[in-house]
Amino acid sequence: MKKNILKVIALMLVSAFVLAACGNGGGNEGNVTPPTVNNEGGNQGGDTPGTPPTETTRTHLNWALGAMPPSLDSTMALDMPGSQVGKLIHQTLFTHDHNMEVVGLLATDWEFIDAQTLRVWIREGVRFHDGSPLTAEDVAWSLERAGRSPHVAMVANMIDSVTVEDEYQVLIELEIPFAAILSNLAHTSTSIKNRAAIESVGEEVHQFAPVGLGPFRVTEYVSGDRIELVRFDDFWGTAPVLESITVRAIPDGSMRAIELETGNIDLAYGILPADFNRLRNDPSVNVMSTFGWQADFIGFNLNRAPFDDVRVRQAILYAIDEEAMVEAALQGTSAPVNGPLSDLVWGSISAELPGRPFNPERARELLAEAGLADGFSTSIWTNQNEVRIDMATILQSDLAMVGIDVDIEIIEWGAYLELTAAGEHDMFILGWVASTGDADYGLFPTHHSSAHGATGNRSFFANAEVDRLLEEGRAEIDPQRRLEIYAEAQRIIFEEAPMFYTHQSETLIGTSPDLRGLQLRPNLHHTLTTIFFE
Repeated sequence: MKKNILKVIALMLVSAFVLAACGNGGGNEGNVTPPTVNNEGGNQGGDTPGTPPTETTRTHLNWALGAMPPSLDSTMALDMPGSQVGKLIHQTLFTHDHNMEVVGLLATDWEFIDAQTLRVWIREGVRFHDGSPLTAEDVAWSLERAGRSPHVAMVANMIDSVTVEDEYQVLIELEIPFAAILSNLAHTSTSIKNRAAIESVGEEVHQFAPVGLGPFRVTEYVSGDRIELVRFDDFWGTAPVLESITVRAIPDGSMRAIELETGNIDLAYGILPADFNRLRNDPSVNVMSTFGWQADFIGFNLNRAPFDDVRVRQAILYAIDEEAMVEAALQGTSAPVNGPLSDLVWGSISAELPGRPFNPERARELLAEAGLADGFSTSIWTNQNEVRIDMATILQSDLAMVGIDVDIEIIEWGAYLELTAAGEHDMFILGWVASTGDADYGLFPTHHSSAHGATGNRSFFANAEVDRLLEEGRAEIDPQRRLEIYAEAQRIIFEEAPMFYTHQSETLIGTSPDLRGLQLRPNLHHTLTTIFFE
């Protein structure tokens, strides 16, 4: 079937579910305001979707990230660099369009038979990078594999089974009537993989030489350095103008800016605030920014004393001059956030939460109540991210004023993810992008007790009432009731303070002056396939 509609064939229950989950092929992301693009240096950030030109002055893109993806198999890792690169290599059943509504990608048609049963028709004539055809068997195997993965299970573990109906049709049975299922099936971790290829070479080899369905295929992966991609000529969709992409890992933000200025790279993610403010006046570089679905935080390891005491966590929140710290580190490229969800995420009540004012005296009182009147020694970890290092340095100074001695440890990105997942840390700095635009993905992976470690809950927070609410929110089909459930969960999380939610930052990007067609997304999975050079 080639039509792109949502058939609702049951009555009240299914209708309510569809309105909550997808609405006519859209999604609850339709209630999320698209990002506002601050396009300082050119028109590419504000480009609307369309067919890119067939001619371009250059066909190779040099793209710099702050860290190398630890894996190119989106089911084996859950990190932003991996997702951003993975969007070029892999494809999902569904995707978000320019308005962040859910639409079919590999799915050409779909229908809810009831609130827990979804039938999907799969696009025919699609080939993997090794030339083999995509079939329903690959779809069923991939979704079940995602549900078993310790890294990404919370995205797909509500799927009870996937039955192959015929060569291009699957029946997805859900354990619960999960309202955000189409949004989750648009997440990179549910990308459809080539079962035969993975079983042939093994999962470890496939992580760095994946056989995908996307518009680009991997030709080389050099650990810690670069990834080489070339256009896949048998891609089923609109072919990119670009013929090849080199993805470079440049951990030093200032060096990324220098490489951009000197023309060694064409696209740089994660421009530092100071460099961004400088480059906005440089005619040889274009810069752009956008707010998205990310909330940044300082996390505590609740499995370690004294962070298992809520009074200590709250004391630290009162001891930090959040406004001064964020202004010094972000230099005006952020907005306040009082809870775990960005204001743009469906279900967020960040604006309603009170926040905690800077109050060192109250911090000392709480530490004394916890038996730590003389303070204690601890450490905070961060990866090689200058903004986070600056935040850690300011935190170190603020906490010293209330008797807490903090050691700062800077760790390479891959090791950082591995060690924090294992709970080897005291405090740490990270951000979480609610990539589906829904409160479930913004809260469940980071706060449910079943998601400890690599899945996302690196604070090892466990609260029975929060668990109950997040599970209830997953199974609720009434969108208004879902809002109430997630609001209650956020209020409890705010009081329990497993993390100190510091800000929602702007995504800062720099490009060469002749680059056009980059389409920004609030989930930070920006569209590169439309890029061309004038």
